[in-house]
Amino acid sequence: MALVEARPKSSRRNGRVGASIAQVERPVSPLFAAFRAADLATFVFPRSLAGEADYVFRYLRRRLGLRDEAHAAALRRRVDAQARSYGARPETAYGKVVLRRHGFAACYFNERWWRELYAGVPRDQLSLLFAAGAAEARAGLARAALNGGPGEARCRCAADDATFQRYFGHAGPTSHLGANWKGRGGPGRRAR
Repeated sequence: MALVEARPKSSRRNGRVGASIAQVERPVSPLFAAFRAADLATFVFPRSLAGEADYVFRYLRRRLGLRDEAHAAALRRRVDAQARSYGARPETAYGKVVLRRHGFAACYFNERWWRELYAGVPRDQLSLLFAAGAAEARAGLARAALNGGPGEARCRCAADDATFQRYFGHAGPTSHLGANWKGRGGPGRRAR
């Protein structure tokens, strides 16, 4: 789902919301206001890159149904090598909600992140902050966190944040084993 702010094109900001996320409150203009001086805004959570790589491995192994230890070991090597190439980071950005200001720095980030995805990074969260760091260094990207403080604990990720829960919810069974899922009818709260 795309979020677009109603502003003149020269200062427009837009957003990307992952397919498994439902917008539960409108308008989202306060989210855009939260990152006035930034080019990129995401929700972040305190999981190191190594911790995220471990989560990604377990998620992919379960999702792919890898029971064979040789295949699982190959996947583990791939995920760990990818994570090592991105360096150590104390936090992970949640790739489900990404807000950007139109401009050179955000465009550089977009291209850098796409290059990582195209090269085969197993999950976007592993490469998001790496691409943002490259854009900070090379294009002057200014980054902001959308976090608003602790919310209801649901899945040990950015979806536990109060601001995330105000505007978004998981729209279906997710890698978080159904966190925030209220049955087949959809998320617990619907957009107004």
